[in-house]
Amino acid sequence: MASSQPKAGRVLLVKPLGTAGREPVYLYRTNPLAKQLTKTNPAKGSAKVIRNAAQTRLTVKTTTWVYRNEELRLLFDVGMPNHEFAGKQWQFELKSGWRVATLR
Repeated sequence: MASSQPKAGRVLLVKPLGTAGREPVYLYRTNPLAKQLTKTNPAKGSAKVIRNAAQTRLTVKTTTWVYRNEELRLLFDVGMPNHEFAGKQWQFELKSGWRVATLR
């Protein structure tokens, strides 16, 4: 994982969404040479920030719905395809030198 703003040091950007700001959107880079920031989607998953970790890293877990066997697929495959997207989880582990900066 690389800094969201390379000139500002080690920074992970977060933008509050909505009036209460309860759904944060995290802006991050996985490649330090990338020009575009990647963002999390609170409508499709959840994000968690762990501070003072041993190393800085990002873990992304994707959950999909899969039928156990062919019989269940035949019974319930009316409107729901196999391997349907269920959600995503982003886990940011940041070392002690990293900051989380809020965009307004």
